Amino acid sequence: MRAIDDMESGLRRLENDPDSVILAVHGTTRSVPGGGVKGGYGVFVSGFAERLNRRGLLPYLSSQTVELAELLAALEAVKIVHTLIFADQNISHVVIKTTSEYLVNGMADLVWIWAGREYNNTNGNPLTNGRPFKYLHEEVSLLEKSYGIRVSFCKVEKEFNEPAAALAQEAVKRL
Repeated sequence: MRAIDDMESGLRRLENDPDSVILAVHGTTRSVPGGGVKGGYGVFVSGFAERLNRRGLLPYLSSQTVELAELLAALEAVKIVHTLIFADQNISHVVIKTTSEYLVNGMADLVWIWAGREYNNTNGNPLTNGRPFKYLHEEVSLLEKSYGIRVSFCKVEKEFNEPAAALAQEAVKRL
């Protein structure tokens, strides 16, 4: 699978699929003065469509973990896809790439088990990050059912996700 830059739209696409779009997501945390940790995320769409790229901090009252940051980055990526749909971009396949095995395994395999248990663990207790996984699953399902868009989560090596990581680092450096 090889990515190319579509100069007309400014988007990254799969080489053999002109209606695809590739988004890179990354979550990170940083120690803050006085103790504690703050989490942030980055979503990289393209260097040619920089206004679509996103970075942000985790909500104040949420747990400040890399895992939650990855989930919120993926949610932000889905919002960007909705923006592209509203702008009349033809999209048949969305690839969300990440270095996070947690995100890929969660969305590719485990989410179906978790949904069947109403996002509770085997003891019946709420799953860690169950609500964000549920919301992401619902949003991905909406893209698939309402727009016929296939959504794939792809694990990549660190060097193939550097722009998203840089955006996430920028977010937490602004503290």
